[in-house]
Amino acid sequence: ASVTPAPPPCQRQAQAEHEAARQREIRKIKYGPGPKILRISGIQCENLPDADKGMGGGTSDPFVVVELTTDQGDREEVRTQTIMNAPRSVRFPDVLELPLPDKLMRGKCIGTLVVRVWDDDSVADGMEGVNANDLMGQNAYKLNCRLTPHKLEGHIDRATYAGMGGLYAFRVSFRYEAVPVAKLPESWA
Repeated sequence: ASVTPAPPPCQRQAQAEHEAARQREIRKIKYGPGPKILRISGIQCENLPDADKGMGGGTSDPFVVVELTTDQGDREEVRTQTIMNAPRSVRFPDVLELPLPDKLMRGKCIGTLVVRVWDDDSVADGMEGVNANDLMGQNAYKLNCRLTPHKLEGHIDRATYAGMGGLYAFRVSFRYEAVPVAKLPESWA
């Protein structure tokens, strides 16, 4: 078996310097100023109640609405798809994205991320077009970049949501991160 010789020390040093410069540029794009979006992924619910109250045999038709507001009046909202007749634990395939106000990323205001889990009853009692969705639960999370401007990432792991309307509590998990709108070169991925 042939052995490939190691590159000479000067070549290894040049490669290390190139990699260090690449990492600095990635951090500058990812955590520096510039437009960003909030990406929410890995949304899952555990121990969902039977929101269809026996109609679905112990299931619900959940969807998640995520709302981002700031203390300066900004408001954006997105939602997942509905998962019909979902079992008690469900993982949403959706990756949600919201524009992030620059003033939030610079630490000039405080944001609130409100996550609501709904039961989709848009076709209720055989009457199409009737919207009688049931709020199953909600939580609010503060987003504050004052200590680390331009950096926003984390995860919520199995947060308990108090059941609404007589439903029992359940758990929700998701990941979030601020992602630059500017794309990194594909060769850096």
